[in-house]
Order: sequence, then structure tokens, then C-alpha cells
Amino acid sequence: MRLIVRFERLEEIKYISQLDMLRTIHRALRRADIPVAYSEGFNPQPKVSFGFALSVGLVSYGEYMDIQLKNDIAPELFKEKMNNALPCGMRISDAAAAGESTPKIGKMIDCAEYETVFFTKDTGLLLEKINDFFGRDEITIERHSKKGTSFVDVKPWIYSFGAEIAGENEVRLTTVQSLSEQMSVRIDDVANAVMSFAKGAAEKFHSVKKNMLLRKDGGFVTPVEYVRLTAEK
Repeated sequence: MRLIVRFERLEEIKYISQLDMLRTIHRALRRADIPVAYSEGFNPQPKVSFGFALSVGLVSYGEYMDIQLKNDIAPELFKEKMNNALPCGMRISDAAAAGESTPKIGKMIDCAEYETVFFTKDTGLLLEKINDFFGRDEITIERHSKKGTSFVDVKPWIYSFGAEIAGENEVRLTTVQSLSEQMSVRIDDVANAVMSFAKGAAEKFHSVKKNMLLRKDGGFVTPVEYVRLTAEK
């Protein structure tokens, strides 16, 4: 049996690494007495894989893992047992049984939804600047890697955006942007490009990941929703 599982990494543990998060999941599986399958070989490991690594320091309400089990277990029971075993700051929010033909989680996901709040003294001006930024023919961001600095037009890889005044000094931006082996667009790169374009209209920003998604029929669905939709056919 395979489960596609959605979980949250909240404020309390947002600075743990991907490796530490994997170790935390492994410990919780043992404590919850989940019948997880193990790999073969000299050092057997639980058959657990993640979608894409989450940046350290970023809160996420929509991380995903793919778990292979030796025996069947009801997704709701899995969720309950794991939440009793996980530490504060990590929580299973949904789970669904995947069929044999269901793609691996890393192949299923192709985008992610982010929410970024910009803080400003002039919400009207900043809202106008953000709409102008995303309305351009090209959206060039600065990317840093081990190979150095590069500038990339990510306009084709930002699938949707929306901005609104969220408070007296806040403008909220919601984006869905590519997260795949072909192209991954980092939210901090986009937010920093907005800050630069706004020329002082924004003072700082705070981002969270809302979910990982895949494009389907002109819209977006979560991996768990996709599993349930395909199981119904």
C-alpha cells in the first residue's frame, strides 16, 4: 500500500534541515507503530520520499511525502497515529491511498502556491507597483547558485498571481509558480525582485508556502486531490 501524505512544517521547526525532517518522520513512524516498508540491503531504510526540499526558514502548510507500507491502514488512522507521535510544529493534515499507477510524488508536483505579505507605508502605491511588475512582458529575477549569479526571465513559469490590500500597512501577494525538475522559481527571488521594482514602496516581506500543486484541466489540484480524483475513475 502507498500513501500520499500532506503535512505542515510550522514556525516552531522551520529552521530544521531536510535531513532532520526526514529523521523526525522516521522516528514518528516507529513511535506510531506504522507498518512502513523498508528497503533491502546492508542498511535498510523506511520507504519514504518527499516532493521537493523545502528551504530552511520557510513555513509550509503543504509539504508532501510518499510512503510505502507493508500492510494496509486507513488514511485517517494513519493521520491520527502520526499526529500523536510528531513533535510540535509538524502535523499531518491529509492522506490518501495511491494506486499502483499513481506517479511518484516528485513526478506529480509541478508548481507551488505562496503567500507573501509586503509591509509598506503606502498600500495603494505598492499594490499598483506589484500589478505593474507582474503585468510586464518579462519578469527577470536574480538567482544565486554555486555557479554564480544569473538573471532569468521567469514570466512563463509564474502561472498565476493576485494582490490585494490586506491591512493598514500590508499588501498580500499570492502566486503559483513552477516547482519542478525543469524549473523551480524561489519565492524569495520573486519577492526581492518585487522589492527592487517597487523602489522603496515596500519595506520588507514575509512569505509562507501554502501548498504544492499540479496543473490539471486548466486549474490546480493538490497531490492528495489528484489521487482521489484518479481513484474515482
